[in-house]
Amino acid sequence: MVESKAAERTAIHPTWNSLRVLDRVIPLAADNPDGSLRLEGDRLVAEADGRALALDFWPGLRAYRRGQDGAWLPTERWADELLASWPALEPGSPPAWDPFRAFQYGRRARQEPSKVAGAYWPFSIFLERIPAEARAAATQFTVRRWHLLRLFAEDERLTELGFSNPALALALASVWRFRPAQGNGNQQLPVGISGWKRRRIAAWLGFPETEAAVRKLKLIEPRALTLTLLQDLRDRMKDGELNDRTFGESGDSGWTYPARMIKKIRGISRALGERLPSEFVPSIIQTEKLYLQLSNRLQERTWNKKTQTTGREFGMPPFPGNPNFEPIKTEAGLYAEGLEMHNCLPWHASDAVGGHVYFYKVLKPVRATLMVERTDNGDRESWAPGDIRAPKNGRIPSIVAERCFRALFETAKTNDWLPDWEARYCYEQAELPWKEH
Repeated sequence: MVESKAAERTAIHPTWNSLRVLDRVIPLAADNPDGSLRLEGDRLVAEADGRALALDFWPGLRAYRRGQDGAWLPTERWADELLASWPALEPGSPPAWDPFRAFQYGRRARQEPSKVAGAYWPFSIFLERIPAEARAAATQFTVRRWHLLRLFAEDERLTELGFSNPALALALASVWRFRPAQGNGNQQLPVGISGWKRRRIAAWLGFPETEAAVRKLKLIEPRALTLTLLQDLRDRMKDGELNDRTFGESGDSGWTYPARMIKKIRGISRALGERLPSEFVPSIIQTEKLYLQLSNRLQERTWNKKTQTTGREFGMPPFPGNPNFEPIKTEAGLYAEGLEMHNCLPWHASDAVGGHVYFYKVLKPVRATLMVERTDNGDRESWAPGDIRAPKNGRIPSIVAERCFRALFETAKTNDWLPDWEARYCYEQAELPWKEH
């Protein structure tokens, strides 16, 4: 039965079989402005900035980078970076940021991914060969996803550990960080480790061999896990610094993630003039919820004070508006709109002061906040639709959004604004209605 299931999981997907035939006629590649993805045999190849990464398909997951001499060299870092770009490791899901930043050194800014439909479809074919359970388990994490998938491929029974105790799974996937290397420099997992009790696995990784230690590790949500956090927790557990009340205090190795959150909560409580929380639920999710609640209250108090001050003015609005479209002319008005709409509008005050954008309070046909933005167009200044959002940054149906922009732009006074019919809803103004700051 076990062999039949393994054969079923590693069988070539019908879609993949069809694509291999298609590849003989049309190269199976997808290009975008940042890089390219293509299928070569049983490999996914990604290229950008003169660098290339090749990933072998499940279950023989291996990653290689192309060296200067053209030879393929083993790598895992680039593979981890590439997989981290996708919020969910599901076929057809779009990346959250440019996946080709995996090839960049130094500062790695999160860029917008390509908007081209299907630009990353070879990656979906790669994911289709991975069992859904393994993809779901790895998706929970934000780091070391490639290492985790390789762990699950080595012993698929360890996939369950990825759900029941993510911290132990991540430690096993990065075993060389927790166990000294053997003679050949490679650390292998013991045969049958998937059948061990959790406390025995913890002890093999250097944690205390107790149910309490396993319970503490189990409480940490996967998205908060890092190797630094795990190693720090292991050291503190060994020294007896952690108790059942909370996860750690400050020490020579710095603040662990849960302890940093608790420190921030205490600081915000003092700023609010409230009694410091004395006890915390030993869960990162619950701690983050408390932090978010207190942060929102502090921000609301600060913004309320800002609405009572005059602040900076934004000058004459580019469109006069009407009772349904009220221009927001002052910084205090931005804070008031941000409070009412529960969005981050006040953070754009500098752009409004600089004349790059202008905001409007939309009362009909829906309650929304609308933004127009200025763009250069030869010797004139052009205004075009920027964005429009419902309360809490909710999306507005596209047809309603277009009607709102059209209605606002049509409030332009005769002879003051000239429509540019080559672009939709774009009007030009000969001179700026405000002074540069």
